[in-house]
Amino acid sequence: MAGNRASNLSARGGILMANSMSLENGNGASSQLSASGSISGNTASDMSSAAKNSSAAAGLARSESKARAAANALVLHDDVKMDASSNWLIAGNTANGVHVDGGTALVNALGAYRGARIERSPVMIAANTGSDVRASGGASQVAGVGSKSNGVLIANGLYMDGSGATHLSDSPLQIVGNQVRQLNAEGGRINANAVAINAQGSIRSSTVTMAGNTASNVRSEGNEGTVLGFAAFGKGVGQSNANAVQVLASMRNASLQLVGNSAGDVSAGEGLAAANSISQGDGGSVDGVQALLAMNSASNVRANDGKTALANSVQADGSMSNSGVSVMANQGGAQASDKDALANSVRSQRNARMSSSNVTIMANQGTARNGNANSVDVGGSLEGSSVAIMANQGSAGNGGTINGVGGKSRISGSQITILGNSGRVGKGVGNSVHTDGSIAASQITILGNQAIESGGGTVNSVTGKGSIRGASIVIAGNTGHASAGGLVNSVKNSGTIAGAQISLIGNQGSTTGGGKVNSVDNQGHLSGQVLIAGNRGSATMGGTVNSLVNQGVMSGSVVIAGNQGSAAAGGVSNSVINKGVIAGSVAIVGNTSMAAAGITSGSVRNMGGAVAGAVGVAGNTAYSANAGYTLATPSVGVVNRSVTVLPAVTVVSN
Repeated sequence: MAGNRASNLSARGGILMANSMSLENGNGASSQLSASGSISGNTASDMSSAAKNSSAAAGLARSESKARAAANALVLHDDVKMDASSNWLIAGNTANGVHVDGGTALVNALGAYRGARIERSPVMIAANTGSDVRASGGASQVAGVGSKSNGVLIANGLYMDGSGATHLSDSPLQIVGNQVRQLNAEGGRINANAVAINAQGSIRSSTVTMAGNTASNVRSEGNEGTVLGFAAFGKGVGQSNANAVQVLASMRNASLQLVGNSAGDVSAGEGLAAANSISQGDGGSVDGVQALLAMNSASNVRANDGKTALANSVQADGSMSNSGVSVMANQGGAQASDKDALANSVRSQRNARMSSSNVTIMANQGTARNGNANSVDVGGSLEGSSVAIMANQGSAGNGGTINGVGGKSRISGSQITILGNSGRVGKGVGNSVHTDGSIAASQITILGNQAIESGGGTVNSVTGKGSIRGASIVIAGNTGHASAGGLVNSVKNSGTIAGAQISLIGNQGSTTGGGKVNSVDNQGHLSGQVLIAGNRGSATMGGTVNSLVNQGVMSGSVVIAGNQGSAAAGGVSNSVINKGVIAGSVAIVGNTSMAAAGITSGSVRNMGGAVAGAVGVAGNTAYSANAGYTLATPSVGVVNRSVTVLPAVTVVSN
C-alpha cells in the first residue's frame, strides 16, 4: 500500500481506516498473518471518529460502539498471530489532524489486540511523521467499561494490548527516524515513536532498535475516572511515552537499543511520563536483557500526582537479573513530585531485587527536580552486581540525588564505582552511596569527584543505616562543599562497621554550619581498619574535619596521618572522638591543625568511656598506652595534639 492520499473522513460509532490494513477475527476463530507487506509513502489528514451515544443499553454490551481510527497502519485484532513469513515495513507516511473521541487512534503504527502475537517477524517503522493527533475517552466512557483501549493514541510505534497474554518474541523491531508533534490524549495513553506492550504482554528473545526519532509537545491528560462504579482503565491511565519502550509484564533475553532520539515537552497528568526510556511494570521481571541508552536528549519531561517522570532512564518495578544496562552520553531533565523524577538513571523499585547485573552510567548531563539524575536507585536489594557511574555532570534539587547509588534494603557482593563526576545538589545526595539497609562483602570506590551541596545533604560519601561488614570503601581525590551541617568526603553509618577497610585519602572539603568533612562517623561498633590520610578540610560552627567519631566500641585500628584541617569554635580536626570504649589502636601522625579556644585538633578524646588499647599522637606530641592515672592537663579551652580520656583515667597533653 503505497503513495495513497486520504482526507476529510469521518465516522461515528465505528471503525475509520485510511491507507491501512486490519485483520479481524474470522467468525470467532483466530486469524493468522503469514504474508509480507509494506505501508509506505501514504498521506492521511483531517480524520475524525466518535463513539456512538452510550446512553442506550446496547452501548454497554458492544465493544464496537467505541471509536477507532487507523491512518497508515496495520491492525491485528482478536488473538491474531503474525508468524515467521511476515516481514513488514511502515515507512515514509504522513498523518495530520487525526481526532478520535472515545476510542483509539493508530497513526503510522502497528496495533495488536486481545492476545495477538508477533513471532519471528521483522518489523520496521521508519521516517514517518505525525502531527495534531488527539484521542479522548469522552463519549464512549460507558461503552468502554472494562476496556483498556479508550483514549489511546499510538503514532509511529508498536502497540499491543488486551486481556490475553500478548507478546513480541524472536522478532527484530526497528523504529527509526520518525517525527511526532502536538499529540494529546485526554483520558488515556500516548505512545509516540514507542513500543507499548500492556496487560500481560511480554518481550522475549527480540531485538528492539529505536534511533533518530523526534517527539515534541506530547501530553496525556489522564482525566478519565470510573463509570457506573467500574474502572474504565486498568494500568496505564494518563501515561505519555515518547521514544520509549514500555512493557507491563516481563522482558526476557532481549536486546533494547535507544540511540540518538530527541524528546521535548512530554507530560502526563495521572501516570508515567517517559522520554527516550525503558519501563517495566510491577507484575513481571527483567531477565537476561541488554539495554543501551546513548546520545539521547530529553527536556521538560513532567509527571504530576505523585507519578514518575523518566528522561533517558530505565525503570523496572519488578526484579532485574542477569542483565546489562548502559546509559551513556545523554542529556536530560525531569520533574516530578515525591522524588519520582529520573534523568539518565536506572531504578529497580518496590522492594525489587537487582542481581547479577551490570549497570554503567557514563558521560551524561542531567537535571532532576524531586528525583535522581545520573544515578542508580534500588528499592530492594543489590546483589552480586557491578555499578559504575563515571564522568557525569548534573544537578538535583529538593532532596534529590546526583551521580549516586541509593537503596532501601541491602548491598551485598557488589562493586560500586563513582568516578570523575561533578554536580550540584540541594538538600540531597551527590556522588555518593546511600542505603537504608546494610552493606556486606562489597567494594565501593568514590574517586575524583566534585560536588557542591546546599541544605545539609551529602556529597562524595557513603552513608548507611544498617551494618557495614567485610566491605572495602575507598574515598579518594574528591572535592566537595556542603552547607547547613552536611557530609563531605566521609563515611557515616548508624549501625555497626565490622571487618571493614575504610580509606579516606587526598580529599579536599569544606562545610559550613557544622557537618563532617573527610571523616568517619559510626554510631555502633567499629572494627577493621580506618585510614584518613593526606586530606585537606575546614569546618565552621562545630564541624568535624579529618576525624573519626565513634559512638560505641572501637576495636579496630585507626590511622590519621598527613592531613591539614581547621575547625572553628566547638569543632574537631585530625582527631578521634570516642564516646564508648577504645579497645584497638589509634595513631595520629604528622597532621597540621589550627589550635584555638574551643577547638579539638590532632587529638584522641574518649568521652565517658575507657582506653583498653593503644592511642598515640606522634611528632613531638604526647603518647599514651593506658599508662595509668597520670594527669597533665592542657591550657584552658584548647585541646591540641593530645590524648584525653574521661572520666579520670588518663589525661596526657603536649
